[in-house]
Amino acid sequence: MRTVRSVTVLCAALALAFASQAGASSQPVTSSQPVRTGVADLRAPIGGTVQDTRSGADARRAAGPAAAAFRDLRQRGGPRDSATRPAGSQKSVAAEQIHNFWGILPPNEGAGDGMSATHAVFPDLKISQDGDFLYAPTSKPGAGGCVEVVTSYSSYYGPQIWAWDWCGSGNLEKQVNVDSTFTATYTTTVNGHLSYSVRNVQTNAASNAWTAYLFNYRTNTWDAFFSSSGQDQSASTYGWDVFEIYSSVNPSTGQGYYCTASVGKTFESNDIKLRKNGSWVPASPADSPFVPDQPNAADYQCPALNFQVANADDHWLVSH
Repeated sequence: MRTVRSVTVLCAALALAFASQAGASSQPVTSSQPVRTGVADLRAPIGGTVQDTRSGADARRAAGPAAAAFRDLRQRGGPRDSATRPAGSQKSVAAEQIHNFWGILPPNEGAGDGMSATHAVFPDLKISQDGDFLYAPTSKPGAGGCVEVVTSYSSYYGPQIWAWDWCGSGNLEKQVNVDSTFTATYTTTVNGHLSYSVRNVQTNAASNAWTAYLFNYRTNTWDAFFSSSGQDQSASTYGWDVFEIYSSVNPSTGQGYYCTASVGKTFESNDIKLRKNGSWVPASPADSPFVPDQPNAADYQCPALNFQVANADDHWLVSH
């Protein structure tokens, strides 16, 4: 049995309360793992393809400025390479638009040839400020993974799920809206909110071909979302499964616009697994460290934000 960091429910509650009162969470809270339902079966067969998607230029038009902002960030590499966390005071953080993240970054060595996770999604979440975005969660396997699967929120549309092509165009290549058809087919209830499951695997080592699948909860099969092959252009030495923001401060609240919009919502990635030697194993502290290891909520323009490691290191939550 693997070692799991845990504290008593009382300690976890006190830690969360202190973080909220202090206005910043200096490090992730670790607690016992919540009950979860409907996690996808990684042994389930391959089904068809995800329906009602847009591809290529149509996908980029549907995503609008959110895709352009994401492309600008990713031209500098993965989340750690493109983060813009001001090193000065909290005032300096509030004075500019920032990019920041938190989550696991499995180094290429030991990342295996696949990643899976179940991600929370909120069909009613929109950000009021044009030019601010949430990519949460967003995930890409390490060791040359070709496809990043992104949960995108903005002011321009309801939430979307993207496939970002790291080995071909270096751009958004597949998009699907999180509408009633999507939620009825690809989501289930996990810890009280809707979630979808992604399975992102290398299908041919010789050509470095990868396919991202979404789990179809109606048919209990994995539907193909997007495939790509070739050389990973990210130049990153790690994979990721993270909460990521592109945020500016609302002068009337002193907080990021996303912070106000997401009150009461828990961004969550659970059951994170890496495929190693043909077997799926839970992400662990040994192969999937959290970065930063001590996130400060003030650096995310949301002082009451809580970062929680629910199970080390295959389950994280961000909430306030």
